[in-house]
Amino acid sequence: MALFATASNKELQDRVTALELQISQADAAHADEVKTLTDQIETMKTDLEQAATLKTELETATGNLTVAESLVATQAATIATLTADLDAAKNSTAQQAVEIAAAAGVSAPLAIEGGGASTLTATITRAEFNKLDHPSRNAVIAAKTKIID
Repeated sequence: MALFATASNKELQDRVTALELQISQADAAHADEVKTLTDQIETMKTDLEQAATLKTELETATGNLTVAESLVATQAATIATLTADLDAAKNSTAQQAVEIAAAAGVSAPLAIEGGGASTLTATITRAEFNKLDHPSRNAVIAAKTKIID
């Protein structure tokens, strides 16, 4: 009360006005800060929602990748099985060709692998060839056996 007792009414009024101005300025500054912080919170909420969406997409992609890897492993196993079956069929075919050629009287070795031109030339005489039945003749021709007189 001593402060008020010594000051005049006008001085008190000026002090009150100055204090009201400071309060008004502080309120304005606080309102700006509250607005800025509110905007930042909204931005963070949006970012958080986007992060949640990205996390869901990542989980979906990871699941799809797991399925794809499983399919690749299955297909690799299938390819290995088919390759083994193909090799067995090649060996079986080559063995059958050798057996047919042997039954046809071809004594020279056959080069069957790859089905290309052979560096080995099997031969059979025309007389031997004429004695063969039709399937055996076809085997001799397919084996590219040279018929000699």
